[in-house]
Amino acid sequence: MSNEPVGIKKLFKDKSMQRLGVVVVRSYNDFISVPSSGTEGLDRRLCVVPFRFPPTTPDQDLDIKLRAELSGIFAWAWGLSTVEAQTLIRWSGSIDAVKEASIERFLNDHPEVKYLVDAYPSGQDSVQAFSLYEGYVNWAKGNGHKPCSNTKFGTLMNELGIPHSKTNGGVIFYNVPDMVKGFDFAAYLRIAPRSEGPESTKTPPKTHSNPEPERVGANPP
Repeated sequence: MSNEPVGIKKLFKDKSMQRLGVVVVRSYNDFISVPSSGTEGLDRRLCVVPFRFPPTTPDQDLDIKLRAELSGIFAWAWGLSTVEAQTLIRWSGSIDAVKEASIERFLNDHPEVKYLVDAYPSGQDSVQAFSLYEGYVNWAKGNGHKPCSNTKFGTLMNELGIPHSKTNGGVIFYNVPDMVKGFDFAAYLRIAPRSEGPESTKTPPKTHSNPEPERVGANPP
């Protein structure tokens, strides 16, 4: 999680924005689920770092060795500027393993979006809202999920930015994009800038964590 400002509220009193000054790192053997009761912002700020290649011979003293390095690790983290810290999180999706694991976690936690990926891998224009929701309900029941309400489903479509239009009679139609190649999940999860548009860029900015190649191993001035 990033150290972005969060709302601090004293009930019936003052409201303000403050930084908590913490970054939480959690280690799990399974995907992390996030409750849907007002924590959607947190859900889009989870960055999953997979460890897919366990050592052949685990180091039983690794925790002790890491404790000896804590001062150096802290010094590195403390030395990062706010911009550098935000850049590390914002560009974490430039690492394929992180991007794939983060997207997989998100789809695992959001069957509504997984339905769109399964049902509309190439996208489809002019899908009536009722038909889209009805297809989702049938898909959810067939895959062991409890369907969400029509209202929540429509809200999620809006959050995803799925284009829609309304006829004079009030009928809503969605233009579902290519959910496999056309939807920028990494940008939606805020682990990478958008691949298209004014914010698009292919190269992450240089920080202390990814210095210029010619300076790696160079003697300090």
